Amino acid sequence: MIEMATKVIMGLPVTPYPGEKLPDDYCAIKVPQFSFSRLSGADPVLGVEMASTGEVACFGHNKYEAYLKSLISTGFQMPKKNILLSIGSYKEKVELLPSIKKMYELGYSLFATAGTADFIQEHGVPIKYLELLNEDEEEQKAEYSLTQHLANNLIDLYINLPSSNRFRRPASYVSKGYRTRRMAVDYAVPLITNVKNAKLLIEALARNIALDVSSIDAQTSHNTIEMPGLVNISTFIPSLEGQSPAYNFEETTKTAVASGFTFTSILPLSSDGPTIVDARSLSKAHESLHGSIFTDFAFSVAATEDNANLIEHVSGLTSALYLPSKAFGPEKLSAASTHFASWVETKPIITDCRTTDLASTLLLASLYNKKIHVTGVTRKEDLALVQMSKEKNLAVTCDVSVYALFLTKEDYPGVSFLPSKEDQKALWDNIEIIDAFSVGTLPSRLAEFLGKPVTPGLGFADTLPLLFRAVSEGKLTIADIISKLHDAPIQILGLTDNESTIEVDTDRLISSLKGKISSSSNFSPFAGQPLKGAVERVHMNGQTVCLEGDFLVKEALGKESAFLVQHSSKLVESQPDTPLGIIFGFF
Repeated sequence: MIEMATKVIMGLPVTPYPGEKLPDDYCAIKVPQFSFSRLSGADPVLGVEMASTGEVACFGHNKYEAYLKSLISTGFQMPKKNILLSIGSYKEKVELLPSIKKMYELGYSLFATAGTADFIQEHGVPIKYLELLNEDEEEQKAEYSLTQHLANNLIDLYINLPSSNRFRRPASYVSKGYRTRRMAVDYAVPLITNVKNAKLLIEALARNIALDVSSIDAQTSHNTIEMPGLVNISTFIPSLEGQSPAYNFEETTKTAVASGFTFTSILPLSSDGPTIVDARSLSKAHESLHGSIFTDFAFSVAATEDNANLIEHVSGLTSALYLPSKAFGPEKLSAASTHFASWVETKPIITDCRTTDLASTLLLASLYNKKIHVTGVTRKEDLALVQMSKEKNLAVTCDVSVYALFLTKEDYPGVSFLPSKEDQKALWDNIEIIDAFSVGTLPSRLAEFLGKPVTPGLGFADTLPLLFRAVSEGKLTIADIISKLHDAPIQILGLTDNESTIEVDTDRLISSLKGKISSSSNFSPFAGQPLKGAVERVHMNGQTVCLEGDFLVKEALGKESAFLVQHSSKLVESQPDTPLGIIFGFF
């Protein structure tokens, strides 16, 4: 900045400092910051010398708002009640008189030294007299002692305007004004020694400005945007049982928060298959996560061949029924049909079925009038089925793992769970059909395939940076990201918005973060690539919980959203047998 300022002064070419242009109704004011408290004996009076040790510039809709914000930023405390005045010259007494009357009208209690008090009282403003007393008079006349008022912090603001004759006095002369100014600094009483500053401050106080902090109040060399907290509709925990579920919950949700996710919908299955299948296993999962989950969260319950009569008792404590494609034996149809018949119609059924199994599942959803969500779509044929169902007004939604949008089978020969290049092109070409993005199971499955450790939280750190890459390439907009990682997931799961926010530096490398993400040793197929989209701040549940990847809270603050939105437990009766016979043709 100094180099740029010097070039401007000398008329040399200069590249402007990057930053957004201020709106027309904004201005900026720079306020100096002083270190008189560290300079013992120094007279805190402004002159032509460079006495400030720094400056703070803030923005506001007008000069009064900008000045107040800048002043507060230097550590200046706004007066609450008592204001002390000591004005040397008659000219400045007259100039400040209207402002003094305004302070009285605002309800401040006014105090002044001898000459100033006489002048103000003569102009009809009530004021209390204080004087710098001798030591033997201090205790006897404490109510009139300026020293006692300053020492006991009974003064909220001291406006001291010294007379100009101090320059004609001997160097050894110590004035009362100097002594009181020095006391104000030593006792941390806000001090103003300039009449223009005093008038500006009083007028600003009279306007009762709200001083709300906005995005305009700070500008950096990065392009920073504010987004709602992200929602992951498909969160995979490597192990929900055994000796380390609490650790897995904590590490997964910490990584999620540091990556901008404030809500995680936890899948009811781990690497070993379905784990949350009834009230007992759900209760066990709750015990495991106690005090270790940092995001707001919701559980879903997994359907198996023989638990349809068990899961209806936990429908009010979960956000969805998860229908895994591999959890059913040869008699898929009857078991799946039983679940569709018994599950509540107000909550979705989530499935990862593919091809003909997906077609059958969509038909069951249509017959039983249930909301169905297809998670982790990778094939163009499956997306076409979802699109046809939507065109028939079936209550169907789908999500795609972000990894599926950037990795293909051709990148990793032998992998069956990634899309082909043709499939991936179909996903991008029909991005409007896709309701939501997710992290899903793909990161963990890819790590396992490559022989890498399947650690908690895989894929979260890559999600936003990859999507911002797509924004820079013109494939997505920021509105798309908000819609598919916040608005749609909340609507699909029927949850309440926790009103969390995140601040993202869209052009900043995530490797520059000093906390959770940058120090993570987790596997990523994008390691070494210049991924941009660093999450600078995460604000949730009324406070900032994560800054630059570092956590500012020691306790896990995650809340279970299933208890915030309770749905009815009305069961839907089975449909007639005749249409179900048609379904067998799909298996």
